[in-house]
Amino acid sequence: MSKIKDKALSLGIKRVPLWVDAWEEWVIIQSLSGEERADLLQKCTEVVKNAQGKNEGKVNLKRMYPMLTILSVCEPIVSILPDRNDPHYHLYPGATDDQGNFLTPPLPESEQGKPVFVMTELVALNKQDGAPLEQIAQFSSSLSKLTQKDIEDEKKASETVVVESDGYTLG
Repeated sequence: MSKIKDKALSLGIKRVPLWVDAWEEWVIIQSLSGEERADLLQKCTEVVKNAQGKNEGKVNLKRMYPMLTILSVCEPIVSILPDRNDPHYHLYPGATDDQGNFLTPPLPESEQGKPVFVMTELVALNKQDGAPLEQIAQFSSSLSKLTQKDIEDEKKASETVVVESDGYTLG
Protein backbone atom coordinates (compact mmCIF):
# COMPACT_ATOMS: atom_id res chain seq x y z
CA MET A 1 0.00 0.00 0.00
CA SER A 2 1.26 3.48 -0.78
CA LYS A 3 2.12 6.02 1.91
CA ILE A 4 -0.72 8.30 0.80
CA LYS A 5 -3.24 5.45 0.82
CA ASP A 6 -2.06 4.36 4.27
CA LYS A 7 -2.63 7.88 5.57
CA ALA A 8 -5.99 8.31 3.85
CA LEU A 9 -7.36 5.01 5.13
CA SER A 10 -6.09 5.42 8.67
CA LEU A 11 -7.38 8.91 9.51
CA GLY A 12 -10.64 7.82 11.08
CA ILE A 13 -13.26 10.15 12.47
CA LYS A 14 -12.33 13.37 14.31
CA ARG A 15 -13.84 13.81 17.76
CA VAL A 16 -13.73 17.13 19.61
CA PRO A 17 -15.31 18.25 22.91
CA LEU A 18 -17.83 21.10 22.75
CA TRP A 19 -19.52 22.96 25.59
CA VAL A 20 -23.15 23.53 24.54
CA ASP A 21 -24.12 26.79 26.18
CA ALA A 22 -27.89 26.35 26.23
CA TRP A 23 -27.68 22.80 27.60
CA GLU A 24 -24.88 23.64 30.05
CA GLU A 25 -23.35 20.30 29.08
CA TRP A 26 -20.27 18.93 27.36
CA VAL A 27 -20.68 16.74 24.30
CA ILE A 28 -18.34 15.21 21.78
CA ILE A 29 -18.83 16.38 18.21
CA GLN A 30 -17.64 13.85 15.69
CA SER A 31 -16.92 14.57 12.07
CA LEU A 32 -19.13 12.85 9.54
CA SER A 33 -17.89 9.88 7.58
CA GLY A 34 -17.91 10.24 3.81
CA GLU A 35 -21.07 8.16 3.66
CA GLU A 36 -22.85 10.22 6.34
CA ARG A 37 -21.79 13.47 4.68
CA ALA A 38 -23.07 12.38 1.26
CA ASP A 39 -26.32 11.11 2.80
CA LEU A 40 -26.82 14.41 4.64
CA LEU A 41 -26.21 16.40 1.46
CA GLN A 42 -28.77 14.32 -0.43
CA LYS A 43 -31.40 14.50 2.28
CA CYS A 44 -31.04 18.16 3.20
CA THR A 45 -31.07 19.80 -0.19
CA GLU A 46 -33.87 20.32 -2.62
CA VAL A 47 -33.74 21.02 -6.32
CA VAL A 48 -35.30 24.32 -7.34
CA LYS A 49 -35.30 26.19 -10.62
CA ASN A 50 -33.29 29.40 -10.59
CA ALA A 51 -34.22 32.58 -12.52
CA GLN A 52 -32.59 31.11 -15.65
CA GLY A 53 -34.67 27.92 -15.36
CA LYS A 54 -31.71 25.75 -14.36
CA ASN A 55 -31.72 23.28 -11.47
CA GLU A 56 -30.10 24.64 -8.35
CA GLY A 57 -29.58 23.11 -4.92
CA LYS A 58 -31.29 24.78 -1.96
CA VAL A 59 -30.41 23.86 1.61
CA ASN A 60 -33.31 22.80 3.81
CA LEU A 61 -32.06 24.01 7.20
CA LYS A 62 -35.19 22.66 8.89
CA ARG A 63 -33.81 19.21 8.10
CA MET A 64 -30.08 19.88 8.12
CA TYR A 65 -29.58 21.35 11.61
CA PRO A 66 -31.31 18.56 13.55
CA MET A 67 -29.86 15.86 11.27
CA LEU A 68 -26.35 17.23 11.74
CA THR A 69 -26.95 17.31 15.50
CA ILE A 70 -28.19 13.72 15.49
CA LEU A 71 -25.26 12.50 13.39
CA SER A 72 -22.50 14.34 15.21
CA VAL A 73 -23.38 14.67 18.93
CA CYS A 74 -22.00 11.95 21.21
CA GLU A 75 -21.55 11.44 24.93
CA PRO A 76 -18.25 12.74 26.37
CA ILE A 77 -15.20 10.46 26.18
CA VAL A 78 -12.74 10.57 29.07
CA SER A 79 -9.71 10.22 26.76
CA ILE A 80 -10.74 13.34 24.79
CA LEU A 81 -10.53 16.21 27.25
CA PRO A 82 -11.23 19.87 26.50
CA ASP A 83 -8.54 22.50 27.00
CA ARG A 84 -7.76 22.93 30.73
CA ASN A 85 -8.13 26.71 30.27
CA ASP A 86 -11.76 26.38 29.19
CA PRO A 87 -13.97 27.94 31.91
CA HIS A 88 -16.18 24.82 31.86
CA TYR A 89 -13.32 22.29 31.97
CA HIS A 90 -14.14 21.24 35.54
CA LEU A 91 -17.62 20.13 34.39
CA TYR A 92 -16.34 17.72 31.73
CA PRO A 93 -17.03 14.10 32.73
CA GLY A 94 -13.61 12.68 33.49
CA ALA A 95 -11.81 16.02 33.88
CA THR A 96 -9.02 15.86 36.44
CA ASP A 97 -7.08 18.32 38.54
CA ASP A 98 -3.29 18.60 38.52
CA GLN A 99 -3.01 15.62 40.88
CA GLY A 100 -5.19 13.39 38.66
CA ASN A 101 -8.28 13.54 40.89
CA PHE A 102 -11.60 13.64 39.07
CA LEU A 103 -13.31 17.03 39.18
CA THR A 104 -16.38 15.47 37.61
CA PRO A 105 -16.77 11.68 37.53
CA PRO A 106 -16.49 10.11 34.05
CA LEU A 107 -19.43 8.41 32.40
CA PRO A 108 -19.41 4.61 32.49
CA GLU A 109 -17.15 3.34 29.71
CA SER A 110 -20.14 1.71 27.98
CA GLU A 111 -21.80 5.15 27.61
CA GLN A 112 -18.77 7.13 26.40
CA GLY A 113 -18.88 8.12 22.73
CA LYS A 114 -22.42 6.85 22.18
CA PRO A 115 -24.73 9.00 20.04
CA VAL A 116 -26.98 11.19 22.16
CA PHE A 117 -29.88 11.25 19.67
CA VAL A 118 -31.51 8.99 17.09
CA MET A 119 -33.03 10.06 13.78
CA THR A 120 -36.60 9.56 15.03
CA GLU A 121 -36.01 12.53 17.40
CA LEU A 122 -35.55 14.98 14.52
CA VAL A 123 -38.98 16.60 14.89
CA ALA A 124 -38.64 16.82 18.68
CA LEU A 125 -35.22 18.49 18.35
CA ASN A 126 -36.63 21.01 15.89
CA LYS A 127 -39.30 22.03 18.41
CA GLN A 128 -36.67 22.96 21.03
CA ASP A 129 -34.56 26.10 21.37
CA GLY A 130 -32.71 26.62 18.09
CA ALA A 131 -29.57 28.10 19.66
CA PRO A 132 -27.94 24.76 20.50
CA LEU A 133 -28.77 23.41 17.03
CA GLU A 134 -27.10 26.46 15.51
CA GLN A 135 -24.04 26.15 17.75
CA ILE A 136 -23.65 22.43 17.02
CA ALA A 137 -24.33 22.82 13.29
CA GLN A 138 -21.70 25.54 12.95
CA PHE A 139 -19.10 23.55 14.88
CA SER A 140 -19.88 20.24 13.19
CA SER A 141 -20.00 21.82 9.72
CA SER A 142 -16.56 23.26 10.29
CA LEU A 143 -15.21 19.93 11.55
CA SER A 144 -16.65 18.07 8.54
CA LYS A 145 -15.77 20.81 6.00
CA LEU A 146 -19.43 21.13 5.18
CA THR A 147 -20.29 24.64 3.96
CA GLN A 148 -23.57 25.92 2.59
CA LYS A 149 -21.90 26.30 -0.81
CA ASP A 150 -20.85 22.61 -0.73
CA ILE A 151 -24.43 21.63 0.00
CA GLU A 152 -26.00 23.82 -2.68
CA ASP A 153 -23.45 22.80 -5.34
CA GLU A 154 -24.12 19.13 -4.60
CA LYS A 155 -27.71 19.37 -5.84
CA LYS A 156 -27.35 21.56 -8.94
CA ALA A 157 -28.07 18.73 -11.35
CA SER A 158 -29.86 16.35 -8.96
CA GLU A 159 -33.45 15.34 -8.62
CA THR A 160 -35.73 15.77 -5.61
CA VAL A 161 -35.17 13.22 -2.85
CA VAL A 162 -37.30 11.77 -0.10
CA VAL A 163 -35.63 11.40 3.26
CA GLU A 164 -35.94 8.00 4.88
CA SER A 165 -33.85 7.07 7.88
CA ASP A 166 -34.58 4.57 10.63
CA GLY A 167 -38.20 4.37 9.53
CA TYR A 168 -38.69 8.14 9.62
CA THR A 169 -39.69 9.80 6.36
CA LEU A 170 -39.44 13.44 5.35
CA GLY A 171 -40.63 14.42 1.95
